[in-house]
Amino acid sequence: MLYILCGMDAVDCLIPAAGRSSRMGTWKLMLPFGGKSVIETVVSTALNVCARVVLVTGYRSDDLTSFFDGSDCVTTIENTDWRNGMFSTVRAGIEAVKTRRFFITLADMPLVDSDVYRVILRASKIAPENQSDDVFLPIFNGRRGHPVLLPNGIIPKIRNAGPEITTMKQIIRRERIREVAWKNDTIHRDLDTLAEYKSALHRPE
Repeated sequence: MLYILCGMDAVDCLIPAAGRSSRMGTWKLMLPFGGKSVIETVVSTALNVCARVVLVTGYRSDDLTSFFDGSDCVTTIENTDWRNGMFSTVRAGIEAVKTRRFFITLADMPLVDSDVYRVILRASKIAPENQSDDVFLPIFNGRRGHPVLLPNGIIPKIRNAGPEITTMKQIIRRERIREVAWKNDTIHRDLDTLAEYKSALHRPE
């Protein structure tokens, strides 16, 4: 049983966490990272800012659900079709989102820190009224990253997407996008391989 403090901003964060980590060779979400596990780090970081995390499970769903049992600010949703890819996992969790805007971030990006969420939220709050419901995302060296802030008006578009839509990038490309400058490549660094995991563990402080 895990207890985590909930953040103050009335924004949910959806985290797809259903994959089996085939490229890593071992299930990466429970690998140690900075005194916690990878997934605990990602969830805790989001909850430093967001009111709630919607964690969408699949592979080893019972393990993740049990780990976060007892946390009022983590809702777990199982994607029984997780083998169909990450977009199916996002679709499985999207109906649990309750806030006017919400983040999506990846479960294997523990280097992302809470300030990224804060900077993106601040940019959305000071945007002109006709831009406040656009998609906001961080960018470093010309490359976009995570987390991504979305309006809840995008939910029906995800729900009703046809078979030609297989990724969130295809959905987001159809929206107005506001890029928010970030200071380093942590917004890009996921842990797909053992080498990437080891590199992240030995990152400079």
